[in-house]
Amino acid sequence: MRGLGSHNNLVKKYVISRIFILGTIISVSILILIFQPTARAEQFSWLGDSQPTVESRANTPILSTACNTTEKKIIGLNETRSVCIQSNGNFNFATFNHTGPIFKGAVSFGYEKDMYLISDGMCGGYYNDCQYIPDKDMMVSRYYFDGPNFKNGFAIFKNFSKKLTQTKNIFGQVTGYNFPMQNTSPDFYISDVNFRDYQVSKNGNWIVAELKNQGVLRISTDDFNIKRFTNQHNNYSVGAESYMEFSISDDGDWVAVVGWNTEERIYKIDDLCGLVVNSNNIMEDNSYEQCPSRDIRGMLGDRINGLSTMSLPNLSDDGGELQLYIGYYDRTKNETISLQAPGYIAPRLDYLALGDSYSSGEGDTELTSSGQKHYLAFTDVNGDYAQGIPREKCHQSWRAYPFLLADSYGIADDKKETVACSGAKIEDISATGEYEGQGARLKGVVNINSLQNDALENFIPGRVRQLKFVEMYQPKTITLQISGNDMGFANIILSCVAKLDINHTCDYASKDYDKGNLGKAIAAQYDHLAMLFERIHKASPGSKIYAISYPKFVSTGSSCGDNVRLSEEERRMAERSVEYLNSVIEKASIKAGVTYVKIEDSLNGKRLCDTSRPYVTGIAGGLYNGMNTSERQESFHPNANGHNLIANSIKNFFTEKNSDLLSYTHCTPVAIGDFCPEVTTQPPDPNPYFADAMAANTGNNVQNVDMTKQTVKKNTPEPQKTDPFTLKPGSTVKRQLHSDPIDLGNVNVNENGSLDTTFTIPDSTPVGFHTLTVTGETYSGEPIELSQIIEVQGPDGDIDEDGIPDNVDPCLYIQPSNIDNDFDGIDDACDPEISDVKPYRVRNGDENKGENKEYMYIERNTHASSVTGVKDDYDPDNDGWAIVAQSTKPPNSGTPAHFWVDEQRIPHVSIRTANKGCVQFRPKSLAVVAPGKIRKLKRETVNTNTCRFEPPSDDVDSDGISDNQQALYRAHNGDPSVGENPQSIYLGRNSTAAEAQLGLSDYNHINPWNLLASSQNDTTKANFVKLVMVTNSEGAQVPTILAKKYTTNKKGSTTVTCIALQPNNTNVIKQSTQEDRKLKKINIPQGQGC
Repeated sequence: MRGLGSHNNLVKKYVISRIFILGTIISVSILILIFQPTARAEQFSWLGDSQPTVESRANTPILSTACNTTEKKIIGLNETRSVCIQSNGNFNFATFNHTGPIFKGAVSFGYEKDMYLISDGMCGGYYNDCQYIPDKDMMVSRYYFDGPNFKNGFAIFKNFSKKLTQTKNIFGQVTGYNFPMQNTSPDFYISDVNFRDYQVSKNGNWIVAELKNQGVLRISTDDFNIKRFTNQHNNYSVGAESYMEFSISDDGDWVAVVGWNTEERIYKIDDLCGLVVNSNNIMEDNSYEQCPSRDIRGMLGDRINGLSTMSLPNLSDDGGELQLYIGYYDRTKNETISLQAPGYIAPRLDYLALGDSYSSGEGDTELTSSGQKHYLAFTDVNGDYAQGIPREKCHQSWRAYPFLLADSYGIADDKKETVACSGAKIEDISATGEYEGQGARLKGVVNINSLQNDALENFIPGRVRQLKFVEMYQPKTITLQISGNDMGFANIILSCVAKLDINHTCDYASKDYDKGNLGKAIAAQYDHLAMLFERIHKASPGSKIYAISYPKFVSTGSSCGDNVRLSEEERRMAERSVEYLNSVIEKASIKAGVTYVKIEDSLNGKRLCDTSRPYVTGIAGGLYNGMNTSERQESFHPNANGHNLIANSIKNFFTEKNSDLLSYTHCTPVAIGDFCPEVTTQPPDPNPYFADAMAANTGNNVQNVDMTKQTVKKNTPEPQKTDPFTLKPGSTVKRQLHSDPIDLGNVNVNENGSLDTTFTIPDSTPVGFHTLTVTGETYSGEPIELSQIIEVQGPDGDIDEDGIPDNVDPCLYIQPSNIDNDFDGIDDACDPEISDVKPYRVRNGDENKGENKEYMYIERNTHASSVTGVKDDYDPDNDGWAIVAQSTKPPNSGTPAHFWVDEQRIPHVSIRTANKGCVQFRPKSLAVVAPGKIRKLKRETVNTNTCRFEPPSDDVDSDGISDNQQALYRAHNGDPSVGENPQSIYLGRNSTAAEAQLGLSDYNHINPWNLLASSQNDTTKANFVKLVMVTNSEGAQVPTILAKKYTTNKKGSTTVTCIALQPNNTNVIKQSTQEDRKLKKINIPQGQGC
């Protein structure tokens, strides 16, 4: 996991991210190659005699269907049915059981609540008579019409959604849809052939189908190339009824065939085998070279004993792994198994975190000693599109709760990752179709495919949908926190904050219309979340899925800091919104069958406006002149301390159940992936805060939709677009800007159901945040309101129109407080964290300033003169910090281990050294800094215990044991492979434990074990037996070695003697004398022996 478990790797990634910002396309490519891991073996094959790896996954079947099941009202039946939905985002196709064995189809468009019956022609038979391919908008059918003549066979219709026609009642209301098969020629067909079963690949590029009594063929959906690759078929006139089930890899090279009363085989398809045919001569030639295959039963070993059937085949996208459900005559033994081809390495994770800013670590605004934030590589990049470098602001902090959780449960570094991204919506996790990155961040980048492939290999978030990582890495455990951005919550809060009149309460907290729309936007997440959870399960059926709630971040009934600017009523709105959204997440998780983890109260006592210092950021992103490094998106998020509380809350959930992240069992009886849906679960009743306002707007279907840019200018035509199928073709929609409604003019919808127009904000509109609305009808005629919160800006140079140029305006859109309590140079009204005053800081040198990167520099805050008592310090780079002392030679340089300011306001810094243990320094002088002088550090003491600032009970080395409890010493005979004498005994001391337990900083703190003493002569060379701690005459515990010494006399007889050894001293270990430290022989302590 980037940044977790190995701090050195984090630092490398961190440095790389800074280089990345400045680099060219060539340098970017080089950097990406540095971190390219080997995810899978490039060479694997199911053929040959080598046996695959076989693992049992569960005792229940893995359903590999590509659809999501939910309850929907079917217009045309006027009944609610359980439907199986396949979606490409704007168009939804569903099948449902109509009567007996008969299935029918239904469709919906855009954001419609209901589905509409396909009343004629298409999908009116058995469950597999048709299948929709969302990514290609194709329909596969087992029959078609040639004019008026019904034909058995196989047909594919392109652009299926665009060929549907509406059926209407006498009032002009849509009652369903038709697909006019008799008047629509298929784009591909095979006629007069009895096709039995078929399957589409996960990426929609291939179809494998059984020709009854003839064999199996593969069809490309790109060019409709057909290849017969085997004559394997079932004899349908003999014995029990037969059927085949298939799975095909995304490249079309591997096909698995199982079923009832059939051979179970896996085929390799390439250019050297099979027969390419066209749809007219598909059965004319049976003399071709069939593609090589292997019997699957022969790969199962002892599992073939008592085996009855195999079903539900599921090949991984590259074909290297096959999951099967195995049925035995003894049904209690039924299981799902995974077979991995010889030479294949499954890139499986133990833990993967998905989600938005609350999972990514957004808001970790604290700066390191070098002035950088804690965000990981490729997640805080401003971008340079001319150089092919996208703007990437996922803001993943290594101090976020997914990292803390994985660390606390001891998950290996290569088995844990996060792809959570600030600003993510549900569509950024699981939608289908082309993807140009979150927020279209890759749009216009010429190397988009390379960037997306690199993202999949290196876990770079925001470039590909998060579900792709789930599909590729099949994690054992997934945490997910999502939907806040889908209902526009961040922008709603900002719209309440960014107002020059602090006494005005924003509309979402004061007007029933807006409050009702907010409640409806929250309620709308129920179906989206339930379908998302199910889709994640189907992408990785063996994964445990934990739906994490959101924490309340602000409290009511108390006063707030200057950086909050939310009234009591606005805070109540925020609190009730989090409560209602969490209840929706909980019910959706129950419906889908995943585990809900409630952390709603995890920040209590440390929220904004609580009595103690908050662990949540306030308003961020005010000043544009470089003094304020925060960004608006960092507002109102848990900081590093807040993420500690969230991690602890999640751990408490498992502790109360005597379990942990990897082993908790949600379902009883145990189910695959711990997934046990309760499909009849209904959404929660509206929160009482929203109920009346929602009831007043019963006809509105409110959807938060991006229709234009996030920031717009007044008196400037701005683009306004929606996707096809969003609105009723040819209808007129009403456009307004709220709060006080401003009419932006009506406009007609395009024939494809989209908007592609412009709007202009009048000059009289106040600057700040407003809600842009489009009110009309959906594609099928349901009432709908689309809304988006946008920022209306004034002219460049003074975008908030307060008369203060932006480059000197301390807080945009916000009345500055003219107070800076923490002396950080940022007005408290837009300071994300009003922290304790920092009169001094320490950092290593910046080579860009001509400094030595190994040297230390102690600086004084030039804004904190009321605290330091010093004014007019010389600050040549005008960054608010003046150098009061610095290293001048190697002995007083190094990486700061601990920096603090004492009660007399004197700064101190400690470093770990090679030969003097922990060395402590202070500035030689604290007088006013004048130009032209180098101010030196003064060494205070050596071998001090001030390098460690963490409590002894912390686990600094992340080994899962508190440092004051872990082993302090170890001993062993020498290892020749590392140059040691096998006859000598080597006593080591753990450097982390030494600091925690003894207050000693041994010379090599990177390698935890340092040589304390070793056998230096024949007297102390022996065979190590055990290590004990013995109390000496001064009451100190001394490590004591007991060893057996073998002595052979001249006659050849051997005597064995037990000896005891202790180190010559236990002082701090120095690099210069480490090899000379000796073990000495002592009398065997009382009560001890070999």
